[in-house]
Amino acid sequence: MFEKEVTVQNQVGLSARPATFFIQKANCFKSSIWIEKEDRRANAKSLLGVLSLGIDGGTTVKVI
Repeated sequence: MFEKEVTVQNQVGLSARPATFFIQKANCFKSSIWIEKEDRRANAKSLLGVLSLGIDGGTTVKVI
């Protein structure tokens, strides 16, 4: 399993439009992709899941 911590550089974070672009990229892969913020994890291919994490600009998240 591959894990990488990244910091969201976008000032608005992963709001609806940036999250949509992120999800479209994630859907290009057959593998399962998860995004984790603190102790919460969501499917990176799900808009509702990504938005539920409330990722603001400057936040560090882990992509798994």
